[in-house]
Amino acid sequence: MPDIELYPVELAGRGRRTGEPMYAHAEELMNDMLEILAKQIQSGREYALFGHSLGASIVYNITLRALQNNLNTPIRLFISGRGAPHIKRPDEKIYHRMNDIQFEAEVMKLGGTVPEVFLHKELRDLFLPLLKNDFKLAETIDENVSVQPFEPPITVFQGIGDDLTTEQREGWKLYSRSSCDLYNFPGGHFFLNDHTPAMIRIINESLS
Repeated sequence: MPDIELYPVELAGRGRRTGEPMYAHAEELMNDMLEILAKQIQSGREYALFGHSLGASIVYNITLRALQNNLNTPIRLFISGRGAPHIKRPDEKIYHRMNDIQFEAEVMKLGGTVPEVFLHKELRDLFLPLLKNDFKLAETIDENVSVQPFEPPITVFQGIGDDLTTEQREGWKLYSRSSCDLYNFPGGHFFLNDHTPAMIRIINESLS
């Protein structure tokens, strides 16, 4: 298997980009991601994309933009913790419209967030706006999406306990004209924290 060079991407407002303003809307997010990845996409080198939750929608939208602009497309998409974007549930929770108390309670149910984030005022003041903005982006990035099949194959990772219907899980099969492999793991939305080695093994085998 050839060497794989990892290229992690940070969104504005976190990590080394702490202090940068949050994205006002999903279009601003996508423009930023495309600018960051432009050199990689335009280099002509083979590349694959991995994204979890909001990141999965970013991966999908980057692929669409690459196709629409006749750019080099990924050789495979790795989608994690996200249902097919064209399927919306009538009972779907809209987290970013909740009041702060309700939002905090629902986020804690999802797991993946340590309680200290909301228990300490300094952390709460720092992370609550960022978390709410993340949910707003995640809940608006796939608005008005229709199925547009593309050539790259897809590998989908899901947590068995995540709040997704069977239709949402299997709906990704409509997006690739090549293949779509589905892998289900024990756990909820943040199942990947407990199954990283297995996921890495699948990714390596898929790219070999």
